[in-house]
Amino acid sequence: MIKIIGKFSATGLMWCLALGGLLIADWVLDNDVWFILNCGRYVTEHGIPYEEFASMHTGLHYVMEQWLTAVIFWKIYSVFGANGLLTFVWIVGFIIFFVFVFSSVIKTSLYPSF
Repeated sequence: MIKIIGKFSATGLMWCLALGGLLIADWVLDNDVWFILNCGRYVTEHGIPYEEFASMHTGLHYVMEQWLTAVIFWKIYSVFGANGLLTFVWIVGFIIFFVFVFSSVIKTSLYPSF
């Protein structure tokens, strides 16, 4: 059941919020992204490192916790460039937003007292 809010339905309101987020999104790569891209490039070329590879010190033990994200980002960046990476991140955020909203709609339709 979709409730009507003024002239908008709840679904229309969700689309407006999501597309509004696209319009106000900052389409610039953050400084940390370059480190993650470098980690992804390193993992695809050499495997997961156990020592710090991007430091002036040698022999430092290192656990690369974000290796899978780094590899995915590097693959997307190497094929589509910065705009492709930003688009991918926006699409993932869009999917998370709708999963959250639709799970809220399902919860309120199943348990209307909440």
